[in-house]
Amino acid sequence: MFQRQSELGSAGCSVVVVTFGEERGAVRWQQETKCPFQYYRDQTRSLYTFLGLRRSVKAVWNTATLSYYGSEVAKGTPLPQSYTDLEDDPHQMGGDFIFDSNATLKFVYRSKTASDRPSVDHILQAIHNIL
Repeated sequence: MFQRQSELGSAGCSVVVVTFGEERGAVRWQQETKCPFQYYRDQTRSLYTFLGLRRSVKAVWNTATLSYYGSEVAKGTPLPQSYTDLEDDPHQMGGDFIFDSNATLKFVYRSKTASDRPSVDHILQAIHNIL
């Protein structure tokens, strides 16, 4: 998504990353990934609850996730390291959502596994369908 932020901007989309973690963890992650998007901290997980995002051990640690990480290692891609000095919840599921300019929820994609995300093409198509 980072590489295609100009396309998202041209489509009238502002990307916001939502995290429930500690501030210093969010800052560290943003610096390490060089994520250009602003982020919002939802420590009470009220937005996560509103969007129907659940916690799931089964969805995080399954064969699809292990296969994904295995293929990344085989390609030589370094895996993200956990922050041992921060409290985190690796079982919290995520997703991708689109709100219109009136804050009306228009697109919902709840991840089925830890690595499950829609493609940027899928998101751009959804934006164009909304407009």
